[in-house]
Amino acid sequence: MSITYKELYQKVLLRLPDTEGKAVLSAKEAVNMAHKAIARVQDFDELLVLNMLTIAGNQRHYHLTNDLGLVRPKDLYTIRCINGSNSRKLARLTVRELDEKIPYVEGITRSDPQYYIRRGMYLELVPIPDKTQSLYIYYSQWPVTLKNDNDESSYETLDDVIITLATDIAFSILEGTHGDWDARAKALLSGSVLDSRSRPDRTWVARPFNTNEGVSPEPWADPFIKSYP
Repeated sequence: MSITYKELYQKVLLRLPDTEGKAVLSAKEAVNMAHKAIARVQDFDELLVLNMLTIAGNQRHYHLTNDLGLVRPKDLYTIRCINGSNSRKLARLTVRELDEKIPYVEGITRSDPQYYIRRGMYLELVPIPDKTQSLYIYYSQWPVTLKNDNDESSYETLDDVIITLATDIAFSILEGTHGDWDARAKALLSGSVLDSRSRPDRTWVARPFNTNEGVSPEPWADPFIKSYP
């Protein structure tokens, strides 16, 4: 069981010179700010989720929460399209890559998607799927915003980091100063597995050695393939 909101802000209050009024409000606000700063630095296992869903065909854009049901989505790690023997991992494209290669996606033949693009809170599939598809989306979440005393922290083993960081933030609020809380969170985490975490779809590799691209079933019709062996 994770530590509760009340336990966290009370432990912060123990480290403040005052325990009334503005100090209580500062401690509560600081706890949530600490959670958000930690999430910006690193994705922990507690907030990595696999979502399995079915989408309708003939649709290009899907809202991450309203259409796909993702909860507090932060980063998309991988997307698999499961369709029997045609199952595949979709390759990620940047908005610029897509807009330069296919400015009008509706102009290409609809078929099983090969690529995906994230535009803000929307997921875009290319080509536009021509039928119902099953997607397995592995993504990270933002931590839950704590409101009630019994709400539990999204993190199971970071109590000390949250309390220390939240105390620094609470002092800053009371004193009317500002700080780089993302940098402070990174320092408190002490680099523990920070560098070992990876986002496979965001690993940039020199093009001649890039082996992460999806294999198109119709290479002659794929605008991202410049040559055909």
